[in-house]
Amino acid sequence: MKFNLSVILVIATLSTKAQTGTYHPFPDSNAYWNISFTKGMCNGMGGWDFEDYCILFSGDTLIGNKSYHKIYVPYIQKYISGTCTQTNFKGYKGAIRQEIENKKVFFVTPSGAENLLYDFNLNVGDTLKGYIRPISGVAKVIAIDSVLVGSEYRKRWNFYSSYNAYMIEGVGFTYGLIQHYYPVSQTDADYYSIFCFNQNGQTLFPVPGYSCTLITSSSVQTHVQDPVKVYPNPSHGSYVVELSGSPGIIELQISDLTGKVFWRKQIQNESLIKIGKLPAGVYVLTSRNKENRTTNRKLVSCP
Repeated sequence: MKFNLSVILVIATLSTKAQTGTYHPFPDSNAYWNISFTKGMCNGMGGWDFEDYCILFSGDTLIGNKSYHKIYVPYIQKYISGTCTQTNFKGYKGAIRQEIENKKVFFVTPSGAENLLYDFNLNVGDTLKGYIRPISGVAKVIAIDSVLVGSEYRKRWNFYSSYNAYMIEGVGFTYGLIQHYYPVSQTDADYYSIFCFNQNGQTLFPVPGYSCTLITSSSVQTHVQDPVKVYPNPSHGSYVVELSGSPGIIELQISDLTGKVFWRKQIQNESLIKIGKLPAGVYVLTSRNKENRTTNRKLVSCP
């Protein structure tokens, strides 16, 4: 079984410098975001639910005499087993408009209600407001810096996060483009991430040149035995890996997307492996079998 799960870069490893004074608005065409989703409550409890999908523009529309760009999810690739059920679905997801002079982005939901989506004027200590605000609790800006997006540095806002979520000009929330934000440590919480952003045929995030192929088909794999089970995921840095099924796994490796290897093990006859404390971040668990085939999945380590 092969998982087609792309994994986001650990944001903290991206190059940063002093804040830039140039505002970078959202694109108005020729752009897409690839999103990955992990259902926290289900994975490791008798099943799994991983979903990859793309968000792209699907034309313009007038709502209340204001111009909006419609956003649409055309395809979803699902990997579901056990008691897990699908969470995300294809179709129209709403529409966005920008007030570039005010550095704000607004979002109209499919039900027709307009909400503030992004406010790129926030200062340290300000509270996140609008559609992506936490359903419960608050999220405050704890730091502001800049991050390289394509060939330019863009302003980035850091909120205390279990999942290394940042808000970046013209890209969105790394936690998810239009997802509510989870500001607390919940190892059983659903986890979204923008694992890549492409504009005008060029990958701009997480790093230039990163593979960001538009998802162009829907697929589903269900009720397939998973030879590598990892739980809990997300966790607070410690994991249990359970190996079963065929073909046999001969090597496991954990790395970040810069290629730095944090852990590696040659597998003999083990069926249950404990992995020690990992620093907070997002990692890649790579398994290799006897036929030299590899599969990847993401691990989320909360503070």
